[in-house]
Amino acid sequence: MAEVTVLNAMASRDFGESLALQRQWGIRSLDLKDHIFGKQVEELTPEESSSAARMIDDHGLRTYCLTTGIFKGNLEQGEAAYGDVQLRAVERVLEAAARLRPKTIRVLAPHLSAPGAGVEQMERQYPWFMGMLRKMVDTLYNEGYKVMIENEPERTVLSSPAEIVRFFRALDRTGKAYFTYDAQNLWQMGVCPTLDVYRRLRPVIGYFHVKGGIMNPATRLLEWKSRLEEASWPVEEMTREVIRDGSSPVICINPSHGADSQRYDDHHDYKRDYDYIVKIVGAMKSRDAAGQ
Repeated sequence: MAEVTVLNAMASRDFGESLALQRQWGIRSLDLKDHIFGKQVEELTPEESSSAARMIDDHGLRTYCLTTGIFKGNLEQGEAAYGDVQLRAVERVLEAAARLRPKTIRVLAPHLSAPGAGVEQMERQYPWFMGMLRKMVDTLYNEGYKVMIENEPERTVLSSPAEIVRFFRALDRTGKAYFTYDAQNLWQMGVCPTLDVYRRLRPVIGYFHVKGGIMNPATRLLEWKSRLEEASWPVEEMTREVIRDGSSPVICINPSHGADSQRYDDHHDYKRDYDYIVKIVGAMKSRDAAGQ
């Protein structure tokens, strides 16, 4: 049965307080991204990573994912410039991971400036990228970490289910690299989260991110922030299906995107969103225990 977590700064931007609160909430597996001694996880010095690891151990917690910005960037920088930045980022993250001991490392899909640019254009104009990505995936995997590749809600090559499936087929690293399905990110690219979309992506999904969001009824696009229980997409139904499928051993709640809503208070609703997903998981555990 899946565990539930949040990005570490959602509990508190003070790292020690965040760990204490997450433990109090019932979280055991951490997703470490930013506000770790005021830094992004990939910016930590070896000493800071060691200090963070000791604090995590002292709270009886464990690290599941390092959420990094590796591979973020525009491929139009060229192979040398882009590759140099990414190689140095991988080296820094590996230093942190050796101390923090995650199961997975999240990286980002690259960007192209042209609106609507996808995998075909990427392969045609930047044929060096996939080879670079395969090598870095292999490096991370050989050190013991599965790689989760996420799309951001902007000019990413992973802009639709078809593009995502095509990308992972071209990557050819089954068992080593998976897709982080952030339902709201893809929504902001124009693809409303539905069970059909999830099922099309299921073969490549390894990590599930949930955010709220209320759609504009005229466009069906994301318009406002919301709590998960008020979202305009089938959060509960999709979460249950993710759990049944075993697609994501840990489900991570993220802050909602969209325009501000007077009903949405970030700090309060993070705990409320966490409780909402935990309730879904708990109900499924109870049904399983009852043999239903």
